[in-house]
Amino acid sequence: GNGTLTLPTPEAASSGFFTGTTNINQGTVKVTVASSAGYTGLGETAVNVKTGATLFLDNVAVGRLVNSGFNAGSVFLSNGSVLKFDGNSSYAGGAINSVFNGSGTTYSTSNITIQSVNPTDVLTLNGSIKQSDPNSGTGSYIDTPANDMTIHIAGPGTVIIKDGGVSSKTAFGGDWYVNAGTLQLGPFIDNESPDPNSN
Repeated sequence: GNGTLTLPTPEAASSGFFTGTTNINQGTVKVTVASSAGYTGLGETAVNVKTGATLFLDNVAVGRLVNSGFNAGSVFLSNGSVLKFDGNSSYAGGAINSVFNGSGTTYSTSNITIQSVNPTDVLTLNGSIKQSDPNSGTGSYIDTPANDMTIHIAGPGTVIIKDGGVSSKTAFGGDWYVNAGTLQLGPFIDNESPDPNSN
């Protein structure tokens, strides 16, 4: 539906923890609380945010760096989807993926938006930014030019990128458009990528 689902307090440990894939087809899924280890109600595998849907990180730190024992799943943002944040939020462990709008070698324009609520809000992305093909299966990264793919920073807050892909075949190859707010690169994580598969 078009409403907002606020996820409950997660389990403190992985026992009994949700391990399936989360699909946000419509409306907004809001994450407001994480355990000390970074667990949330999203579980620990992929989160697929479909066209017109929103994933809202509300002043919450999702996942932890590699030495803390938990990596959040990767987030797959489809054309027309939104990653929204409030307060001091962060995402670690999995990559943030811009999903191609199309399949095979035929793609159309794809736009995703990262936006905040307030000018003082900060979102720190501790995983790399990638591109993927929705028809190749979750986690399938492709070596295809992303000329028609754009990530919009809608502001008014700050987005900080602290990790990057180590290969042109997996790293996001599209455009960044800062409509409002700030896009900050670094300081980068030195030899401590949250997920060995996130680069």
